Amino acid sequence: MTNRPSIRVRGDFAAKAAEQGHSTYSAIADAIGVDQSNVGRVLRGTSRPSNEFIAGAVRALGSFEDLFEVR
Repeated sequence: MTNRPSIRVRGDFAAKAAEQGHSTYSAIADAIGVDQSNVGRVLRGTSRPSNEFIAGAVRALGSFEDLFEVR
């Protein structure tokens, strides 16, 4: 059985969002177009970011490489 790669937010994702003026889960959610609860789950590591989350974050907050890591 092989391990499939997965995408996770980088540890400093929230700090990078705050640099853009989005310092709360609600503000991050509004900026990237997802629910606030989804932001919380992804940032706590209990859920993986969806394609919508990733695309919205890159559009609103910065480059893929700055925000995410592939494990």
